[in-house]
Amino acid sequence: MTSIVQSSIQKFYHNSNLNLVILHGLMGSKNNFKTVSQSPLWTSQLNSTHLLDLRNHGESPHTQSMTLGEMAGDLSDYIKGINDVVLLGHSLGGRVIFKYLQQYEKEVQEKVKGVIIVDILPKAVQSTYVHELLKKLIQINLNQITYNQLMEKVFEASQNKSIAQLLMTNLQSQQPIMRKDIQYDFKWRVNLQGILNDFQTNILTDITANWKGPHCVICGDRSQYVNNQTVNQMKMVFPNFKEAHFIQDCGHWVHSEKPQEFIQIVSSFIQTLR
Repeated sequence: MTSIVQSSIQKFYHNSNLNLVILHGLMGSKNNFKTVSQSPLWTSQLNSTHLLDLRNHGESPHTQSMTLGEMAGDLSDYIKGINDVVLLGHSLGGRVIFKYLQQYEKEVQEKVKGVIIVDILPKAVQSTYVHELLKKLIQINLNQITYNQLMEKVFEASQNKSIAQLLMTNLQSQQPIMRKDIQYDFKWRVNLQGILNDFQTNILTDITANWKGPHCVICGDRSQYVNNQTVNQMKMVFPNFKEAHFIQDCGHWVHSEKPQEFIQIVSSFIQTLR
């Protein structure tokens, strides 16, 4: 299994022994958590924060495959020299953490102090929407198109304004964008084909683990991925799981939709680990 060197943003605070490692979701990047990770409620309790780009995302290398096992290996390699780790994963990042807990049980016991999972479950799901969306995005011609036209095409593919805005953060132009009505050549930061190759068969699979240590589960009460009935699936990875924090009037992107509530819940959890 070949691992890669992941791109990351590292900050050091030296206020405790704890090191927070954050993994973003599908089509996201390390920048998604840049603002919340700088909250004094977090930094005052941490030695360091590490915001990672998953393979095929952000500034990390593009690869033809990105199985959960490979991404768990990337995480293991990244934290080789780090102890007292607190893992935080949103969506796909959460599934990578589930796989890491399963695949590196001895290392987990030695290194990990706590686990925070945001709006995802370990149970396999079938997402025809995402699979079809990836195929539609690959077909968009990125040459000589205005930013506004490109936004229209991405929205047409996604049929969701919030998702379209997230996807647009994954596009970069070959020249600085001076105006949104002038044609430019664009390219994807993410490797869409690499993601598509493994999405259905190697990412959306059942995962079981046996983490009996401290954990925190945070969800949006309007999430399409987790609800009060399905959240007990967390026992597949956390045998001692009892309850999740459901943030009111919030969907899947908890950290951006309700940042203050999210920051407070994470802060309170970190405090219990010190």
